[in-house]
Amino acid sequence: IIADEMAKSKQSSLLLNKVLDDATEARVDGNFHVAINEADIQKFYDEGYKGKIYPVLNITLPISSYSSYCGMVSSHFKGFYMNETFGTIIVDDEFIWRQFGDDPYAARLDEFLPHGLIITDYVADSILASSSRYKTYEDLIGKHIPYIWSNINFTINGIIDTGYKERHADLLD
Repeated sequence: IIADEMAKSKQSSLLLNKVLDDATEARVDGNFHVAINEADIQKFYDEGYKGKIYPVLNITLPISSYSSYCGMVSSHFKGFYMNETFGTIIVDDEFIWRQFGDDPYAARLDEFLPHGLIITDYVADSILASSSRYKTYEDLIGKHIPYIWSNINFTINGIIDTGYKERHADLLD
């Protein structure tokens, strides 16, 4: 049924959430960082699923002035842009090529670094709109950005050009 509905609506991907039973939900105690784990993923393949599974991490990337501890000091905030991201998907090159084409980058490192993030131009512009520290995409490339509620820093390896400015020009005006 899901495959038929995806075909009708021309969707090539589906986001699934893990539903917790009451006992499990009580055990995680409102942590909300429950992820589909490797065993869950293997169950899909054991049942005959042939596609790729890309985990989505429930981790937030700070953007706005309330995250000034990240070195992003706000001079002002523009309402069209977001305060923070929600969720990070772990993908491979095939996913990026399928979603955005062969050369999707507005800016990128020549060689990607470990723990690197690829963000969209919309996320990059959100950072630029709320920051007095960064002015261009090139300023963001290679920079370490901490995740909220985590002691891990990630490097921005690339910025994908989604063309959102053209598609939403009326909103930007």
